[in-house]
Amino acid sequence: MDIYLIRYSDTLISLSDCTKLAKALNADLFISLHCNHSHNPTARGI
Repeated sequence: MDIYLIRYSDTLISLSDCTKLAKALNADLFISLHCNHSHNPTARGI
């Protein structure tokens, strides 16, 4: 299995560009993980 990271820093990459990359890599599977951070200790939710 080959794994490719799309981002290495907090920069915006459009969904369109992500799918173009997946197609160019001839990906069989595309998984998008989103993890957010907040300085607010009372923030809750997913």
